[in-house]
Amino acid sequence: MKNALVLFVLSFLFIGSSNLSYGQSKESLKRQQFVSKFTGGVCVKKKNKIIKRIDKNYVSKNLDEIYKRNKNVFLTEFFKGMVLTTNEYSRVPFDKIFDIRLSELNELQAGIAECKILLKTSEGDIPTVLYLKSLKKKGKFAFIPAQR
Repeated sequence: MKNALVLFVLSFLFIGSSNLSYGQSKESLKRQQFVSKFTGGVCVKKKNKIIKRIDKNYVSKNLDEIYKRNKNVFLTEFFKGMVLTTNEYSRVPFDKIFDIRLSELNELQAGIAECKILLKTSEGDIPTVLYLKSLKKKGKFAFIPAQR
């Protein structure tokens, strides 16, 4: 009976570790999970869930100081970015974004990844970019907007 219990526990440990695809690190998996929670928050309009995943310094400076805690304006400005197809800046009101998809995630340099995203709006699809930085605490991340 003890052997069966040990095998049962070991099988769960093995199954849990086998979810990583070949060559995929735990860091990479955590990054994908972080991005997934962020995009999920956008889809269901959970502003606090989204803001929680944005760089604290950026939030402090912009949401608190510039936009006086107006989350709609803050998020509209955060998602404003370079439209990849036209190389022009676009500002889509946050309430008009009904879906967001990650199309590509590329490591640019140690600790910074480029997230190419597709904003789905009532006016059409807008491909743009956000950056994802790794924080000093291993396995923790934060979004920062593309430079404007």
